[in-house]
Amino acid sequence: MLAFHAWFVPLIGYVVFRLLRRRLYRDVILFLCVSVPGYGLWLGIVNHRPIIITEVIARIMDAIMKVFGS
Repeated sequence: MLAFHAWFVPLIGYVVFRLLRRRLYRDVILFLCVSVPGYGLWLGIVNHRPIIITEVIARIMDAIMKVFGS
């Protein structure tokens, strides 16, 4: 677990630092919008609790069906 943080966080920090030095603010925002959720997904895998996307979609569909009464 510590190795995951030791590799992932500095890598993201390095990329953000380089983009900020070049004044690419929109690229920083875009990169963080993609990498932060990716960090969360990988964190679940490292903790042996991966998010199975099909189960999440099925739960969303069930909730929608209950709301609309179908």
